[in-house]
Amino acid sequence: ASRVKKGDLVLVPRIKRRDAYERFAIRFKKGKKRERMRIPLDQELSELLGWYLAEGCSGGGRVIFYFGKNEKENIERVKCLIEKKLGLKTYLYEKQTNFSLLFINSDLARFLRDNFGPKAPFKKIPSFILFTTHQNIIHFLKGYLKGDGRIDNYTLRFSTSSHQLSLQLILLLAKIGIRGRIHRNENKIEERTIRERKIQTRDSYDVFVSGTQADIIHSLSR
Repeated sequence: ASRVKKGDLVLVPRIKRRDAYERFAIRFKKGKKRERMRIPLDQELSELLGWYLAEGCSGGGRVIFYFGKNEKENIERVKCLIEKKLGLKTYLYEKQTNFSLLFINSDLARFLRDNFGPKAPFKKIPSFILFTTHQNIIHFLKGYLKGDGRIDNYTLRFSTSSHQLSLQLILLLAKIGIRGRIHRNENKIEERTIRERKIQTRDSYDVFVSGTQADIIHSLSR
């Protein structure tokens, strides 16, 4: 890796599907009676996890999704997915600059934090997503794209402050036949407040996909 220079072409391996991950399910307990739940990984749950990777954080037994003031359609979509797939009650709070949508479950809060990373610079994609089916991956990327991405003139862009996540996105895209490229944005490290959360800004990464693969890009944007 030390010999790689800017402008070099790098071959990216295509991850093969592992049968064991086709039976993957999220397990948790809910309610006063601590009812045992088992939710298989399907397209809708994959989309919800993509939303979490983009907009979510966990702590204190709570899972929170943050949205801008103009994202009411996205709020309704995530609320629907939480209630339908997880069977949990959601709570919506309006603040001066944003909305926060949350649900309470200590098992899921711990699971999401452990598997997707604790903070934005350390976000990652877990193995059960990397090795799942193509359709699950497409819906996972759909959720992530609507939270932390853009589509302009048939160009798709994912944005993240996690270097590990940017590399994993390249692998995940390659698995479904999409070629991506990474652009690093060098930023001065400083503390800022975004959506009422204090964060340290640092280098960020954009993962681009050219518009020549329009069919898959359209499937992500629906």
